[in-house]
Amino acid sequence: YKGWSHIDKKVFRGLAVYHSTLPIIIVNDSDANKAQSFTLFHELGHLIRKESAIDNWDGYSEQVEKWCDEFSGNLLMPTDQIRPKVQIVNDLDDVKNIAQQFNVSSYACLVRLRQLNLITQSTYNGFEAQLKNEYRERTKKMKDSPGGPSRNRPKEVFAQYGRIYSRAIFQAYYNQDLGLKKLCQLFDFKRPSYALELEGQI
Repeated sequence: YKGWSHIDKKVFRGLAVYHSTLPIIIVNDSDANKAQSFTLFHELGHLIRKESAIDNWDGYSEQVEKWCDEFSGNLLMPTDQIRPKVQIVNDLDDVKNIAQQFNVSSYACLVRLRQLNLITQSTYNGFEAQLKNEYRERTKKMKDSPGGPSRNRPKEVFAQYGRIYSRAIFQAYYNQDLGLKKLCQLFDFKRPSYALELEGQI
C-alpha cells in the first residue's frame, strides 16, 4: 500500500489481518523493494498461522516472529539453493553478492545465513553493525540532499491503483456517472491536469 510512505519503517514495516474469507497484508512502501518482499512473506507466515499481527509492535512472542522470519527466508532463499552459493563469507560484500543473486536485501540475507549457521553469531553482529552504519550514512545524505527528481503523480497513482481500477473510474466518468471533481478525489489528485495525464497512460 503506497499511501503510508510517511510512516517510518522503523515503526511499521507491515501488518497482517487474519480473516478466513479475506485475509489482508499491508506493507509499508517506504522500505526498499527487496526488503518489502521479506516483509510480505513474513506477514504471510502470520496468516498461515491464522493470526493478525503488526510488525515491530509489542505483544508478539519472539518465537512466533522468529518462525515467520524463517518462513520468509525459506521461501526467498531456500536452503538447497543458498548453501551451494556460500563458499566462504569473508566480508559484507560477500553477503551483498549472495543477496543480489536471490534479489533480497542484504539484511535478509544476513539473517538467513545466520539461521542456517553458515556464519557465526559474532560475524553476524559485525556485519549487522556495518549495515546499520551504512543505513545511517545513506539517511544522512538523503536529508542533506537538496532534493531528487520531481515526482510524477499520475504514474505513482497508476502504480498504486492499477489498470483495472483506473479504467473503471474513467469509464464511470465517460458514462457521466461522476464528474471531474469526483474523479480527481478518487485518485487523490490536486490538479485536474493529472487526470488527463493518467488517462493517457491507461
